[in-house]
Amino acid sequence: MLFGLIYRGWPSLLLSRLAWPQFALFQIGTAVLVAGKFDIDSRGSGTLAPQGSILIVLGTAVMFWMFAMSATDVPAPQKGSIKCVMPVHKHYSSNEIVARILAAIPWSESDGVALTASLLFPFDQLHGRELFATKEHSARLNPEIGAHLLDIGSGIGGPAGYFASMLGCRVTGIELTPDFVIFANELTSFCGMSDQANFVLADAASIQFKANTFDHAYCLYVGMNLPDKPAVLAECFRVLKPGATLIWTEVTSRSGVPHYPLPWSLTADGSHVDTSDTLCHHLSSAGFEVLTVEDETNAHLVLANRMKLSGKTPLVGQVQANEVVLGPDFVVRRQNYLKSLLEHLIASTLIVARKPQAEHVA
Repeated sequence: MLFGLIYRGWPSLLLSRLAWPQFALFQIGTAVLVAGKFDIDSRGSGTLAPQGSILIVLGTAVMFWMFAMSATDVPAPQKGSIKCVMPVHKHYSSNEIVARILAAIPWSESDGVALTASLLFPFDQLHGRELFATKEHSARLNPEIGAHLLDIGSGIGGPAGYFASMLGCRVTGIELTPDFVIFANELTSFCGMSDQANFVLADAASIQFKANTFDHAYCLYVGMNLPDKPAVLAECFRVLKPGATLIWTEVTSRSGVPHYPLPWSLTADGSHVDTSDTLCHHLSSAGFEVLTVEDETNAHLVLANRMKLSGKTPLVGQVQANEVVLGPDFVVRRQNYLKSLLEHLIASTLIVARKPQAEHVA
């Protein structure tokens, strides 16, 4: 209980190699200590209690060591891994987002009923064109009920919640930001959907799942933070089943340097934007068949203009959610994004790809 709260309060400790050994050591020590107490109560003596105490002390010592080494315990990037791990964490991490979202919707945990996933949709679709895009991409993917989907860069779980609640899919989200993993699982639990959607801390360039695990996959506006897209796409290809569809949306470069800061990066150093041709090449090299490539730039600009002409303003909770994730300057970042689209410096690109069916063996 105690260490569960500690890991919740300091989610970056989950990145330590010692996290799970520490937790297991303490739990085993507690079990041995309890067994030792029963042994003493029944026989008047025993050796289990001292052994359990030693394990608990060791578990506690490891936790203190993890605190002391937390700044240096992140492993050095290896070939094929996502570099710039800490900048991505700092760019997106926040410990306020769940409270902000829950405060903006008409629901309380004390109500005694599960939160409805649809109440979260205005606040947790933190990607380009938000819920509009999620609905369109889900229609393109068109997964069967019960399909197991991989969400690459799952954020706080918005698209996964949509696929699970509206289409009856099972979704596994992988995410590099520890806070987001905790918050996505928490919001999913509030919705009573933990058996349909779960989120794990993982490097998309080194996915810890067996080959041919997932029926389909999607990656919505995450590629700009992936410095090694070939490695990510190779892993995605490996874990998808033959015949699986991949929906990939990403900002791509066009004719110049965009205006910074942008929603995914404060400066060009943290932005990993390729041309659409390069992205298609990466997909083909990984083994995918590229089915369609669409320029969604106009859809972004039309939606922004429609919102402006309508006079509608974002809900307070939407503003707060974006402020928590992207920072208080998110309005400036969004304006720079739209300006860069309008000036043809960047584009919004949608790619639908497929893992070929396995060759028939006679």
